[in-house]
Amino acid sequence: MIPSRNAIERLAGEYVLGTLRGPARARFEDLLATDDFAREQVDAWHARLAPLDRATKPITPPPAVWNNIEARLGPTAKFATTAPTRRDRAQGWRALAAGFAFLSLVLTALLIVQPGREARATAFAVMNNQDGKAAWVLKAQADGSLRIECVAPVTLNAQLWDYELWVKQADGAPLRSLGVVPARPGMVMIVPAVGAHAGTEMLVTKEPRGGSVSGTPTGNVLYSAALKAV
Repeated sequence: MIPSRNAIERLAGEYVLGTLRGPARARFEDLLATDDFAREQVDAWHARLAPLDRATKPITPPPAVWNNIEARLGPTAKFATTAPTRRDRAQGWRALAAGFAFLSLVLTALLIVQPGREARATAFAVMNNQDGKAAWVLKAQADGSLRIECVAPVTLNAQLWDYELWVKQADGAPLRSLGVVPARPGMVMIVPAVGAHAGTEMLVTKEPRGGSVSGTPTGNVLYSAALKAV
């Protein structure tokens, strides 16, 4: 039985976050091979998460953190050798899944906005698709964020490729990635703290699924536009 669209959207989020495992993950991957909507939802989740993934740098906690953890757990914690029971593992997975579910709600609230909740735009740009029609509308907002809305379908093999948005720095520094942009009409992505303004040039390249792993474009520039003052 094919899941409902609401279920597919939820499963896609769990799939991208990595909490969908075992037979459920295998069944969802089978669905991805035949269902366009499921692939679109996976693409949408990748687009939502990409900016936060690129903005987050790994931090090594200082030794004092581990010492405090050991102190709270008690002196026997570091010497425990008893293997976890099946019940312990199940409780652990449920807690982890609940945590990711909460994270997904937070990310959705941060990166997907409703039409009536837009911040004031200070500059905008329109990127056209291969047919000369508007594909993405970009708006630099007064709070420093950048709003990207897909307004028309763009040709793309979603299983292999993504479109990635870059901002051209005024000082000649390397292009800065703003993440994978949505490719389905109606999807909106908000990238915080971009600081774009009138005259800022935006570029879109075709990249492997999930975006460039090198931090620099690997594909050709397919779309470009400069922001104009509102």
